[in-house]
Amino acid sequence: MLRRFRRRRLALWAVIGAVCGLIWLLRMPLHHLPLERDEAAYAVIARDWADGAIPYRDRFDHKPPFVYVAYAPPVLVGTEPVQAIRVWATLWLLVTTLVLWRAGRRLWRSEVAGVLTAILVASWNSAVFLQGVTFNSEAIMLLPSGLALLFGLKALDNGQKAWWMLAGIAAAVAILAKPVGVLIVPALFVTTLAIKGDVNERIGRAILIIDGLALVLIPTVLYFALAGGWSDFVEANWTYNTTYLQQTNATVSQLWPIWRSLLLLVVAGIIGATMAWRRRRYWPSLILAGLWSLGLIASAFVSLRAYPHYYQALVPALAVFAGGLAKVRFGFLQQYKDFSIVLIAVLLAILPLSSLWPLYNKTPEAQIEQLYGVDGREFFALAPKVVEWIDRNVGKQTSVWVWAAEPEIYLYGNYAVPSRFPYDYPLAILPNALDETLQQLRSKPPKVIVTYGAVRPIGFDAMLKVAPYRIRVHLGGYDIWVR
Repeated sequence: MLRRFRRRRLALWAVIGAVCGLIWLLRMPLHHLPLERDEAAYAVIARDWADGAIPYRDRFDHKPPFVYVAYAPPVLVGTEPVQAIRVWATLWLLVTTLVLWRAGRRLWRSEVAGVLTAILVASWNSAVFLQGVTFNSEAIMLLPSGLALLFGLKALDNGQKAWWMLAGIAAAVAILAKPVGVLIVPALFVTTLAIKGDVNERIGRAILIIDGLALVLIPTVLYFALAGGWSDFVEANWTYNTTYLQQTNATVSQLWPIWRSLLLLVVAGIIGATMAWRRRRYWPSLILAGLWSLGLIASAFVSLRAYPHYYQALVPALAVFAGGLAKVRFGFLQQYKDFSIVLIAVLLAILPLSSLWPLYNKTPEAQIEQLYGVDGREFFALAPKVVEWIDRNVGKQTSVWVWAAEPEIYLYGNYAVPSRFPYDYPLAILPNALDETLQQLRSKPPKVIVTYGAVRPIGFDAMLKVAPYRIRVHLGGYDIWVR
């Protein structure tokens, strides 16, 4: 009996290893995919933070600081930023997959359910239609969010209170990856207060979660306050984001293609969730997982924008309950249950994984065009060409101001950012941002200015009076000006 159990565990580990290996192989042809503008902004700020610049105070962006922490290893260690970031993103997904494998296993008390959860997380978070091969803040948030669920489930199973503190720490990191991560926190508190125990026990568990949150959030606040950047932190993460949220203008016709692509996983999650009634003695775990999933689902819909990567958070929320399919009774097929579950997993994974296939025989430039259309073709794919032209015709390490929303040029050329803003769209939103930037540029005019083709930003004419800039070349969607 023991030998059979060990063989089964070994087989399940082999399956998980095969899943991770397959995902690596399927994503590997996309490891040279050019960065899009958000990814480049995170990388530039991670680079400059390591060089002494303080995020928000010296380099503006409206994402919480853990995003830049997550980008630091590939940016600082890798010699080729694109490949390093893409490889790191795949590794991040694989670790997230392993975490949710353990969470699914613990939730359903089933190795097969855990494996099914892992397969769905790894495959659907690689889907092209969710921009799963990119490394945006949603993908970063899913790892600490998954850890918060896993630690909470461990606390419920073994009663060790330290797991609640670890769950609070993980939830705090999720918040510092994306502010909507705060929506998973109620799941932890409701569960601690709902499970058995006297008032003191329940309050004690809740306090441990608060302690975990405080251990991460308070040092973060102190760091930026002591660095003289607290007001800038608030401006970026609250003032700017609330203004950005109010500008939501996507229509159902724009959102429906994204939502429609997830319908198969939604159905699987609903069917799997119906198995919960058979697990009534595990209600605390199911309550925690259910509220956690609702928090992730809500995080995806807080800002109704037609950006596919916004909806990556739906995948683990649905996958942990789709794992409940392992508990479905198959009637006369019950003797072939394991085979049936494998077949279900394959059928559910085919759709997202097949979306990668059309990209395999394409160049990185063609891949990014297929993912992002005109932006991919005219801007993301051509940013390295802009750097090549500047280095060849003006000189390396020259001063460059990218008067556009394309910070990837700073990254590829290893150029210093001459302003607080590595991209230009906050200049039209934040009070005094444009005046502050123009003052910096006038005091020390850069040698090169890069703008969008045929676009003259507000304040550009004033710069022409400061220094004799002349347009030297039109390159795709860019104009390059040199003085």
